[in-house]
Amino acid sequence: MKPYFYENTWKVKRTYGGERLHFGTDIMDIEDERGRLPIVSMTSGVIEKIGWNEKGGWRVGIRAPHGAYFYYAHFFMYAPDLYEGMHVESGQLLGYMGDSGYGKKENTMGHFPVHLHLGILLTIDDREVWINPYEILRYLEKEFLF
Repeated sequence: MKPYFYENTWKVKRTYGGERLHFGTDIMDIEDERGRLPIVSMTSGVIEKIGWNEKGGWRVGIRAPHGAYFYYAHFFMYAPDLYEGMHVESGQLLGYMGDSGYGKKENTMGHFPVHLHLGILLTIDDREVWINPYEILRYLEKEFLF
């Protein structure tokens, strides 16, 4: 049995911080346990953002070589020695799933189940566009995991 699950929640309404749409896929830990499941990078690239974000909690943003931006949110903890400007490889450990976020105060946790929020941002004709990671995750899971 897989230790996680995910559903297509693209553009489902969210309400924290005002009504908005969900631009990503949440990968849920079936045990709902902080720090249990690893988060690895889907791409090589450079860490562009790392640290606290009110909605995303502890998060990492990676810019891939061809410009796509991969946003990973709600970490419990990071892998050692990650920093902005660092080059990472596809498959490299970034940290562990958590439930951080939904708070202005750093280290706010417990407002939702343990999961990873994955967002993918592309630049198309000088316009930034979030794309739905759901089908990409399904493809990768079938080809490489199970």
